[in-house]
Amino acid sequence: MKTKTPGRFLVPVGWVLIAISGIILVGTLQQPRYRDPSIQTLLTNPDSFAIIGTIRVIIGFNFPAILACLFGIYVKVRKNPKGKVLIISSVIFFLINSAILFLPSSESTVAIHNDPIDATIPGCEFKVTFPRPVKKKVVSAGGIESIAYESEGSASTPYLRAEFMQSLDTKTMTNNFREILENHARLSGLSIPEITESEYLLGNVGTYSGVKTVEDLTIKVYGKMVLGKSSAINCMIVEQLEVFPSKDTVNFLGSISRK
Repeated sequence: MKTKTPGRFLVPVGWVLIAISGIILVGTLQQPRYRDPSIQTLLTNPDSFAIIGTIRVIIGFNFPAILACLFGIYVKVRKNPKGKVLIISSVIFFLINSAILFLPSSESTVAIHNDPIDATIPGCEFKVTFPRPVKKKVVSAGGIESIAYESEGSASTPYLRAEFMQSLDTKTMTNNFREILENHARLSGLSIPEITESEYLLGNVGTYSGVKTVEDLTIKVYGKMVLGKSSAINCMIVEQLEVFPSKDTVNFLGSISRK
């Protein structure tokens, strides 16, 4: 009577998945490269959204290799020696494909991806990139005027907004940063917001976030404010909780940078 090899059906499936990873690798090397915005942000101004976005990109790009590795682990646990080879092969492809994602964009792709819109104003140290068209408006609060850009159209998802402030006493604002963030949260309709404060090379960074209900929809509100030497930027997104954080949200908040 012939002995059944544990996991014998998963081994060929695993090799098919590794072959798919190889095809992805060859195709990537033959095509113009474009570094994902999340990875670009991680390498320049890392934050939690850039980390989340990068993990998503790596997992999505390496899904066949990850699945093959899981099959290999199962087969190895079942005492089938072929599982070890499957694990090693899938890890090799995972590492190679992941490394390629971090390579700089090739010159031929730089001019192709020009749909995002950089927004800033003179006198402000910061800029941010919107993934689609925006409209400009003047905001007045406490006798101080600032310029804001926001997503066009009420149906835009997520709603993205960036307010630029200049000629500020940012030292005083730093001392009252939490109070300022709490005020922005209240204006956004958040009653019990989560507030964070931290310091990066980019400047003093504060965030405010929370959940509220609008017309039977559960909405996530997330704001990120950065204080510079004499100016500031306050970015906010509003998005359905079930899809938060979407790729647009990750890229938008991660694109805040100094000019």
